[in-house]
Amino acid sequence: TPNDVTFLAGTYEVQGTVTGDGEVIVDDASSIVNLRVDVGMTGGEVRAKQGVLNMHPQIAITSDQVTLRVEGADADVNVLADAALTVTVPVTVHSAGDVLVSGRLVSSKSYTMTGGKLEVNGPSTCVDMDQTTGVLTGSSSWTCSGTMNWNSGDWTGTGSTVSTGTLNVQTTADKTITDRDVTTATVAWSDSDISMNNDVTWTQTAGNTFTVTADGHQMVAASGSPQLVLDGTFVKTAG
Repeated sequence: TPNDVTFLAGTYEVQGTVTGDGEVIVDDASSIVNLRVDVGMTGGEVRAKQGVLNMHPQIAITSDQVTLRVEGADADVNVLADAALTVTVPVTVHSAGDVLVSGRLVSSKSYTMTGGKLEVNGPSTCVDMDQTTGVLTGSSSWTCSGTMNWNSGDWTGTGSTVSTGTLNVQTTADKTITDRDVTTATVAWSDSDISMNNDVTWTQTAGNTFTVTADGHQMVAASGSPQLVLDGTFVKTAG
């Protein structure tokens, strides 16, 4: 029941109840923390600053007052194979921290990337996403049901990015898609070029609108034979 608990060098097995309202911090490049229980904290943060935080099968972070935060080039959070991490809290990835999903990540709140990498190798979901920079990659699907703001950063890997709500393509930073298929509902493209590499297919689904307000910007077939498939309505407005 922490107010603040910091894991330094060593390997730790967390098998009891995690409650309280402070911070649980992994903060040493050689630390490995195996989390095998639900986090029922009423506030605070679970933070990976350095080292490795492993989420084992059927783990949940259940309070909407807690933030899962990944920060630092030497920080990794791994959702292990056969694990389903259910997150009802905001997730923030800072700096060059990495989140590797080999099982399944189910987030009913926001996912914010201000750096680092999200590698999704098991089908995973979130509600809202804000990608300021960093890389979305992996061999499986990442599905956002709410608002997805693509401000900067790359989409790579053999999986797919799926937006069933609204995708906002915004800010002047150019954006790149390599190998990763994209499926969208409502799209609002207001700024930047989009570079598509290899045999990427971007499908905009029927009954939805792909609106472009950006002037002087392009969706570029940089390599291979990428496709934009418009099954809905395409609208170009002044802007």
